[in-house]
Amino acid sequence: MATYIMLTTLTDQGREALRAWVAVPTPFPRIQGEAVVRLVAADIAGDDAELTRSLTAMRAELDQIAADLDESEAFAATLPHRERYLRLVHRFGRALVQLHRDWLDDVEEELGKPGG
Repeated sequence: MATYIMLTTLTDQGREALRAWVAVPTPFPRIQGEAVVRLVAADIAGDDAELTRSLTAMRAELDQIAADLDESEAFAATLPHRERYLRLVHRFGRALVQLHRDWLDDVEEELGKPGG
């Protein structure tokens, strides 16, 4: 189930700090996924079939995240003053889920090749 944080009251100082923070250029996010680290270590630590099973187990979690996004989108519709921002966040979340699904397809295809 998705968790929602409601900001109901901000002090003037807090609102100004938030405005200043929002204006700072945003860097590219760090990529620190455990799945990538496992893949990098795979030639040392194990066989391709075991690694593939380990990584593709993530699909169940991706399904749950997609369901949580559905729920979050329904909730966003109840917040008209924030809905367009939340829609963009949800679109980003869905793109990340799809990126992981596509990457797992690549992993299965590549590691399933003989002599990979």
